[in-house]
Amino acid sequence: MKSSSSPFHHRNALVIGGTSGIGRSAACALADQGANVIVIGKPDDTSQIEACFLKQIYTDMTSRKECRAAFDQILDLFLYRLDIVVHTVGGSARSMGDGPLVDCTEAGWHAALRLNLDSAFHSVQAAITQMQTQTPDGSGQRGSIVVVGSVLADHPSVQFFNTIGYAVAKAGLEALVKNAAAAHALDGIRVNMLKPGLVHTPMANRAISKPEIAFYLQKKQPLTQGPISADACAKAILALVDPGIAGLTGAIMTLDGGWSLTDPFS
Repeated sequence: MKSSSSPFHHRNALVIGGTSGIGRSAACALADQGANVIVIGKPDDTSQIEACFLKQIYTDMTSRKECRAAFDQILDLFLYRLDIVVHTVGGSARSMGDGPLVDCTEAGWHAALRLNLDSAFHSVQAAITQMQTQTPDGSGQRGSIVVVGSVLADHPSVQFFNTIGYAVAKAGLEALVKNAAAAHALDGIRVNMLKPGLVHTPMANRAISKPEIAFYLQKKQPLTQGPISADACAKAILALVDPGIAGLTGAIMTLDGGWSLTDPFS
């Protein structure tokens, strides 16, 4: 239920990758808190628009040209005020040749970087370019950005999730977030990251359905005894973009059920 007392009431929020998984949960949570929400989905997306979203746009965020065209459309709808941007675009490039270091093809490597790193670069660059032009709010902020990373960036699981391009791309996102946060703190723009473990999303269905991986996750993510919920990720994202936490920037919030702290084979 929308509340006028919510810190997100009437805030303009863009969720990139907001038609499924973590992005959809975050978009719905923001809308439920009274934000004006626009989501961006993939060009081949067939999901139905939520009634609570202002608009659903389909574009290829790996293309800078298409990204900028989408932002032009969104800013027109938002009357050139963009308070919150959540970037959740990403995924496996295994089908395109990503895999273990010695097996990864050049095409797979570039596909993983394009999907997971290039798309975020385009989103963050476009968002900050707009936010710099905005009048600060009552707490001195011009906007808040969250990028979704992965625990695989620095806590590999080579037995089941050995894709070098994906891991390197997700590690690159952490550098993008920290450098953007440092460069634009004086502008009143906050940039943070949610770094989850394995989350129950359409992307993870292949892995979750395998008994050996399900057993592994019980040990690797002991707090959840399996995949983390997309709704839990959404709650963490709302905490990161909460305008009441004005001093939070450059943070990497890990939500991995214990993944980074456990050894399932010990």
